[in-house]
Amino acid sequence: MTAGEYKDNSDVTKSYEIYDGNTLVGTDLTADFSAYVGKTLTVVESAKDAAGNVTKQSATVTFADVTAPDLITVDSFVQASGYAFTVTVSGRDNIAIDKFVLTVNGQTYEQFATNNQAVFHFTGDASMAGKDIEYTIVASDKAGNSSTMTGVFDSPVVDTTSPVIHSTSIVQKKADATESGFGFEIAIAATDNLTALENMTFTVKVYSQNGANEAAMYTFEGLKYDTAIGGVKIELPKVSYDTPTLFPLLYFE
Repeated sequence: MTAGEYKDNSDVTKSYEIYDGNTLVGTDLTADFSAYVGKTLTVVESAKDAAGNVTKQSATVTFADVTAPDLITVDSFVQASGYAFTVTVSGRDNIAIDKFVLTVNGQTYEQFATNNQAVFHFTGDASMAGKDIEYTIVASDKAGNSSTMTGVFDSPVVDTTSPVIHSTSIVQKKADATESGFGFEIAIAATDNLTALENMTFTVKVYSQNGANEAAMYTFEGLKYDTAIGGVKIELPKVSYDTPTLFPLLYFE
C-alpha cells in the first residue's frame, strides 16, 4: 500500500479518507498523524471497479499516547516567608503535562499543570535551615505516562533576626453600659527579614498601671495586612479592673 490510492490485479481502485469527527484530515495512510495522538480517527476505504461500482467500509483507529513527559525543570525555589517556600516547576510533553507531584521534607504535594507548569507552596521548619533539601518531582500526562526527577534545593536561610516593631498606636475602647473595664484597638507596623507581617505572631500583655500585676495575655496569628496603617490591627477584648486607678499598660513580644 502506498499513499492515497492504488489498483489491484482485479482493476479495482481503492482510496482512503481519514476523519477527525466530521473533519477530513487526510487521504494518505502513510502520512504523519502524530498531531492526533490520544484521539480516535475514522478511516473510510472506498473500492471502485472499472464499471464505476463503489463499495465503502470504515474502521476507527486510536492513536495511543505512549510518550512520557521530559525536560522536567525546577524554574525557581524561593524562601518566601520564614520557612515557607514557593517552588515553580515545568516540563515538556508531546500533548500536555496533566499534573506534577512534588515530594519534599517528607511531604507530598500535587498540582495540576497549566501550560506544562505548576507552582507549589509548602511550609517547613527551622530544622531545614542550612541543609540541602532533597526533592522528587513526578510529571504525568492524561494517558498515564510519567517521568521522575530528583534533586536538591539550595539550603534555606537560617532565620536568626527578630521582627522589628516600627510604630504602634493604641486607642482605648470604653466599656458600654453592660460591661466593665477597658478594651483597646492597637495598630502595629512591623517588619521582618523573612516573615511577612500577616504571618507573624503577636503577643500582647496587659498590666496594671504600676506594672505589678499582669491582668491578661493575648496571642494573635494570621492577621490581615492593612494598607491604610502599613501594618496590622488588633482589637483586645474588655479587661475588667476592680480599682479604677489601675490603667493597663501594653507590651509587645
